[in-house]
Amino acid sequence: MAHTLKVTVLAELDGVMLAGFPMQRRIQANEAQGLGYQQADAAPYVVVPYAPIPNVSALILSTDTNMSVKLNNLTAWTLNAGGIFVMVDGVLNSGALTNATVQTNPGTGLVTTINGFSAGT
Repeated sequence: MAHTLKVTVLAELDGVMLAGFPMQRRIQANEAQGLGYQQADAAPYVVVPYAPIPNVSALILSTDTNMSVKLNNLTAWTLNAGGIFVMVDGVLNSGALTNATVQTNPGTGLVTTINGFSAGT
């Protein structure tokens, strides 16, 4: 069954809407899954637990602690606590086990809550 994802982004600077906003994107996806889980501190990178979607075209992540993120198994970057990552109409296709991986606070004993959404084909 095909799913339709519509994302609207509003952006203001000092209370004034930025040029080109609001921005809206819509995609069709064969697979779609919400994410909501807790992950203990992890030394190695672990797969974001979405349905096995070989080609991810939409990914939304939020976290309550800092975490490192790799997309397509490339260079890691940090998503800060309370941050939001949104990719819509992109391509993550390195394989279902490496499209999106995260590393959460290795060695700290902290549990990270990760929420979001993934969709693709």
